[in-house]
Amino acid sequence: MLLDSQKILRSVKRGKYVLALMLLGLVLRLITINSRSIWFDEAASLFIAKLPFFQIFPGLASMDFLPPLYYLLLHVWMLVSDSQIFLELFSVLFSLLSIIAIYKLGSLLYNRRVGHIAAFLMAVACLQIRYSQEIRMYTLAVFLTILSSYYFMKTIKEEQKSILSIDWVLYVLTSAAALYTHYYAIFVLFAQAIFFIFCYKHWSLTKKWMLSQAVIATAFLPWIPALWLQVQHMQEDYWITQPTLLRIFDVVVFMMDNIWNFFVLGILILGGIVSFYKIRQKKIIIRKEKANYFLLITILAPLLVSLLISLATQSVFYERYFILFTPAVYLLAAKGFSHITNKIIAGIFAVAYIVANLFCLVPYYASANTDIADAAEFVEKEVQEGDIVVHVDPFALLSFTLYHDGRIKNLILSNKKLPIYLGGNYYDESTYIKNIGELEQYKRIWFVDRGAALNEKVVLAMHGRGTLVQEENIGEVKMVVYAMEGAVS
Repeated sequence: MLLDSQKILRSVKRGKYVLALMLLGLVLRLITINSRSIWFDEAASLFIAKLPFFQIFPGLASMDFLPPLYYLLLHVWMLVSDSQIFLELFSVLFSLLSIIAIYKLGSLLYNRRVGHIAAFLMAVACLQIRYSQEIRMYTLAVFLTILSSYYFMKTIKEEQKSILSIDWVLYVLTSAAALYTHYYAIFVLFAQAIFFIFCYKHWSLTKKWMLSQAVIATAFLPWIPALWLQVQHMQEDYWITQPTLLRIFDVVVFMMDNIWNFFVLGILILGGIVSFYKIRQKKIIIRKEKANYFLLITILAPLLVSLLISLATQSVFYERYFILFTPAVYLLAAKGFSHITNKIIAGIFAVAYIVANLFCLVPYYASANTDIADAAEFVEKEVQEGDIVVHVDPFALLSFTLYHDGRIKNLILSNKKLPIYLGGNYYDESTYIKNIGELEQYKRIWFVDRGAALNEKVVLAMHGRGTLVQEENIGEVKMVVYAMEGAVS
C-alpha cells in the first residue's frame, strides 16, 4: 500500500508539471488573441468550413490544395459560435494538447525529464504560439503527427503481438487522420518507414507494420479522386517557387523560430547526438539510441524528399509546412539539454533560449493589428446608397467581406480570373470588374488598396471620370472615394 501511495504521489507530481506547462502555454497563446484581422488563408478556411457539411468535399477539390478533416471539424466547431476568438481557440486547443502529447512521446523515447523539457519548448516556442492563433489546420496537424509517432514507437518498442491491440488501432487512426489534415503528414509516415526498415528485423512485427500501412493507405483511398483534381488545378495556377540553398536554410531557421535559436537549439541537438564530454578527450562518440535515429530521420527525410520532388517536378517546398516536424527538433534539443550536468552551463542555455525566443515573441505580439477589420467597419459606417467598393488588391477581399453584413457590393478590379492562390475559385464572374468604365452607374466608388498610395493606374483611369472626395488610411489599408461626374453636388 505504501509503495502504491508513493507511486500515486509521483504521478500527481509529474501531472502538476505538465499542467503548469499547459497553463504557461495557454497564457502565451491568449496574449493578443483576437487582436489581428483575419488574413486570406484564414478567410479561406472559414469560406470552406461554412459550406454545407457534405459540400466541403467537392468544395475543397476545386478551391484549395488541402485534405478535408480540419474543415469538417471547424464546421462542427462553428455550430457553437462563429466569433473570431472562438474560432482561434480551436487552434489553441490542439496546440495545448500537443504539449501533453510531446511530453508522452519524450517520456517514451527517453525519459520523463526529456519529456518535460520538450513540453516546455513546445509550450513557449514562438512558432507554435503564432500558429495557435491562426484559423488554420497546422496545430491539428502537429498534434496528430505527434500522436502518430507516439503510437508507432509504442507498438514497436513493446512489440505488441496483436494488430488489434488498442495502440496499433490508435496508430492507424491518428496516422490516417494526420493524412486527412495535411498532405505533408506523408513525410512523417515515410520517416517512420525508413526507421522501421533499418532498425527492426522481426518478421512478426514487420507483418503487423505492413498491415497497418495497408490499412492507412486504404483509409485514404476515398480522397484520391479529389487529390487528383487538386493536382490538376495546382498545375494551372502554381505559386510555390523552386527551392534554393537560401530557402533551405530559411526553412531550418523557421523550424527553430529565428537565427538565434538556430544556434541555441542547434548546439543542444548536437549535444543530444554526440557526447561533448568525450570530445574534450579528443574522442567523437555518437549516442546510439534508436530514438535519436528516429528523430533525425523525422527531421531530415522531409527536407530531402520534398527537395528532390521539387527539383524533379513542381515545387512542394513551402516553409510553413515544416511546422509538422518541429516536435522532433524540440525532442532532440531536450535530449541534449538533459545531458548537461553543470548547473551553470544549463542555466546559460536556458537563459539563452528564453532571450532568443523573446526576440521572436515580442515583435510578433507587437505586430498585432486589426487594419482590415477596422477598414471594413469604417466603410460600412460611411457607405451611402449608390456606392460600390472596388478592391485593387484582391488578396484582402475575402477577409474584408467577413467584417460587414453583406449589404455592400464588393468587386475585384481585374481583367482576368484570379489564380487559385489568390482566391480565384472563391468568386464568381459577377465579382470581377475589368475596367473603370463599367462603374459609371454608381454614384461613388470606394477603392480599397494596401500601401501608402492608391495604385497609379487607378488614379489615371479615374481622371476625368470622377472627383476625389475622401481619403482614409487605416494602418496599411488605403481607401479612396471618388464621386462620379454628374453625381457631385
